[in-house]
Amino acid sequence: MDTATTGDINIPADIAATLVDPVAYADDRIHDSYRWLRANNPLGIAQPEKFDPFWVVTKHAHIQAISRQNDLFHNADRPTTLTNRALEERVRKITGSPNLVRSLVQMDAPDHPKYRALTQGWFMPNNLGKFEGRVREIARATVRRMLDRGGACRGIAFRVAARLRHDTIAYLRAREQTTNVYREVMRSVWLENAARDRVSALAYVVDRGHVQYAGRLSLAEQQRLVLQGYGRSGNNRDYVLSTVAAIEKQGLRDAQLHQLAAMLHDAGPLHRDARAADDVDPN
Repeated sequence: MDTATTGDINIPADIAATLVDPVAYADDRIHDSYRWLRANNPLGIAQPEKFDPFWVVTKHAHIQAISRQNDLFHNADRPTTLTNRALEERVRKITGSPNLVRSLVQMDAPDHPKYRALTQGWFMPNNLGKFEGRVREIARATVRRMLDRGGACRGIAFRVAARLRHDTIAYLRAREQTTNVYREVMRSVWLENAARDRVSALAYVVDRGHVQYAGRLSLAEQQRLVLQGYGRSGNNRDYVLSTVAAIEKQGLRDAQLHQLAAMLHDAGPLHRDARAADDVDPN
């Protein structure tokens, strides 16, 4: 056992609360909590409100040691997901066990090794490698669908003085709503300050019913449309490249947008040539 675990093994209440907070898994708070635990209490007990106490193991060596001692550490005694007392009691009344289903992760010996033997071969590296391409394709498509329906955005939150509120909103509407492709909504925003404050902020999100909404497009199709696009402010290629440059200055990165920008950079500006051709007098 690490020396860090020989003192107080109780995890601080705020860290314990984060571990059972679903919202914490959608932002960086959960990672901050685990970093703190690995550094200060890698093998501790969490006692969040409305939950039975549970051990939290955050170091790889400890996890390996536990996984090798099946006679001491069991799967089926407690829920395999973070479940509060009320929900666990309800599940026990329905199934007679702490879990709704009984799969490999909820089994102990002697059943676990028998069922594992039936399927283990399929999960060996050589067999899994045969499906890598398909799995990656499904994963990318799933992430695109999730982002299309909402997703998340990391950026900058601006605090505006109350006396400037109306003027600021008027400016944003004039800049962003030229074709009303966005919906003006209030959204919860988690600030990256020490307190991880949650505030309500004005945001513009796409109207999925608008005629200009493109939906899910492949990168190749995005590239084709951007290269042929030209608006009142110039060509779309330059707009995308300038957007990427701007977010990079803020220390941010969007994997798909950066990949599209690289493709546009390699392709070169096509629309400029098209406009030049339009200006030529055919006579």
